[in-house]
Amino acid sequence: GNRVPRPSYDHVMWVFMENESLVSIIGAPDSPYVTQLTRRCGLATDYNAITHPSLPNYLAVTGGTSFGVTDDGEPSTHPVAGASIFSELAARGLTWRSYAESMPRPCDTVTSGLYAARHNPAVYYTAIRVACARDDVPMGSLGGGALHRALYAGKLANFVFVTPNVCDDAHSCPVRQGDQWLSEFL
Repeated sequence: GNRVPRPSYDHVMWVFMENESLVSIIGAPDSPYVTQLTRRCGLATDYNAITHPSLPNYLAVTGGTSFGVTDDGEPSTHPVAGASIFSELAARGLTWRSYAESMPRPCDTVTSGLYAARHNPAVYYTAIRVACARDDVPMGSLGGGALHRALYAGKLANFVFVTPNVCDDAHSCPVRQGDQWLSEFL
């Protein structure tokens, strides 16, 4: 056999959408952009939520466990002292940044308006509080906010976690809204 070099990536970006089944998105008339995107880029289908509601899943995907959390409580009720992808990246000299749409201020630990703290896992990890104030920032507009500027200035962090607001992630608004947002975002 041939030895194939391990792939490496300079940047990884996760964009989390919410509360819809595969069949309500892929091939659905209200989701033409995501359907087209998966046909062009691929589709992984072997991931399922570990539980409901949202927060335990966000903690599990960024911390490897739900840390015993079973509800959508605010960070003040669930301060997490464990390691996370954010702390692991920093320990290895890599950068991370979270961009949260509709978040009023950096590392905001309180849900307000269309911003849901439970969808922004960085705000739960106590070991990264100082970094959170710097690296968990309001996304701003798609055409000129903080994420847009980082992308177009070539200053994207090694790992980027994008949290659309509760309407644009299709959590509390129709699938078409989330599909439209993604088409404008990507």
